[in-house]
Amino acid sequence: MFFFVINEPLTGSIIQSTLASETQDANPSVTDEIGETKVVMKRLPSGEKPILYSRESPEIPRGLLMDYFKDCAAMLLDDKNIRDVINESVVKGIGLHQIEVEFQRDVLENNFQVERDFGCQYLGSIPNRFPEDKELIEGAKDFMLGCMRGYLKAVKTRSKLFKSGAIPGPLPNQNMTRASILEFFEACNALSKAPTHSLLLRIFHE
Repeated sequence: MFFFVINEPLTGSIIQSTLASETQDANPSVTDEIGETKVVMKRLPSGEKPILYSRESPEIPRGLLMDYFKDCAAMLLDDKNIRDVINESVVKGIGLHQIEVEFQRDVLENNFQVERDFGCQYLGSIPNRFPEDKELIEGAKDFMLGCMRGYLKAVKTRSKLFKSGAIPGPLPNQNMTRASILEFFEACNALSKAPTHSLLLRIFHE
């Protein structure tokens, strides 16, 4: 997949992510499966917090990684964040998957204070760095699924906005752009990822 920071050892693509979870940086939003409202972090602007973890200080605390997996996945399912991602995609004229990649990288660096390029490589190496840490590896896999769910929710939300006229959609008989074709393949890839295929299809059609 494309929008995640975990590389080939866990899935077959890229995933990204976030650090401190101060309550003042949170906005109530996402509702879970049993109807309870969760508190979701906001994506912070660049430079608000200093970078603490980079190639010069390479060890990222385990607790930070687990928090990132949980919090960033929740952020990608948040309705306000999804609308921001859609708006940015429309304004820039690029695919949702590309915007979601940058969203995850922003959160990794701006919220969790991990330099984005170093952090993405570090997350992709988790199975090799911590082969015995089953909880951490499962956390990374759950994060991957959360990212897929967030992306598919964004695709579905954008479709509704197109149909309602809230945002400009493609014109009748308009040829697909390169970005649209790539996005189509990415969405198909997300829906077909084993072993989550049936679950993701159910989520997409709810």
